[in-house]
Amino acid sequence: MENHAFDEPVLLTNSEGKFWSLNSEKYDVNVVWPRTEYRLSRPDWASLGRELAPVDKSWCQQKFPCTVEVYRVGNEEEIPADRIIIPTTSDASGIFISPSSTQIKVTNAEGEVLHTEFFK
Repeated sequence: MENHAFDEPVLLTNSEGKFWSLNSEKYDVNVVWPRTEYRLSRPDWASLGRELAPVDKSWCQQKFPCTVEVYRVGNEEEIPADRIIIPTTSDASGIFISPSSTQIKVTNAEGEVLHTEFFK
C-alpha cells in the first residue's frame, strides 16, 4: 500500500477479477480507503464536493460547548447539511457549505440560538 497513491476507495479483486475478501464467511469484499487528511479538524473525505469554511469561535459567545449547523436558507426544520460541536476555543474548526446550504445556526448546550450567519 505504501507504493500506491489513490484518492478514492479501492475494492480488492482476485486474479479472476472477482471481489476478494480476507474472510469471505463474514464479509463480501475488502475495501482500502485512502489516507485521511484533515483541514480545520475535518476529514477531507467528508467534503463531498462542498467548500470548507472556517468557524468563527466568537459565534459561540464564550458558551462552550456550542453546536454549529448548516442549513438551506429558510429550511431549519430539515436535517442539517453539516453539524459540528465546538468544545472549546482551542482548536480551529471548519464547516462544509454548498451553494444550496449556506445558513449557519449556532446554539449552546441548552439549544438557545447564539448566532445566525449567511454565506454567499
